[in-house]
Amino acid sequence: MRTAKIGLRQFLYLRKVPDVDDDKCECRRGSQTVRHVLFSCPLHYELRQEIWGERTRDQQDLRKVLGAPAPALKAAKFMRNTGLLGQFEAIPQTL
Repeated sequence: MRTAKIGLRQFLYLRKVPDVDDDKCECRRGSQTVRHVLFSCPLHYELRQEIWGERTRDQQDLRKVLGAPAPALKAAKFMRNTGLLGQFEAIPQTL
């Protein structure tokens, strides 16, 4: 997630992956990036509240979130639970 080289639409679009016509998130409010999905996509608001609770506003710095073990684990759990990255479906739900 830190490198942004992940199977979200922005990365896939920039790599000219077939059938990826644009980089837009399904919410159509921005590009589907790690930052957008983790912090602002309205489609994942409830999941965001579930994972981070009331501390969601404190978790807006991508570097801090992905650079420390506890918040990075929450970010990984969040991203897995969005279902956006099909390649991680086999990861056990124990995170």
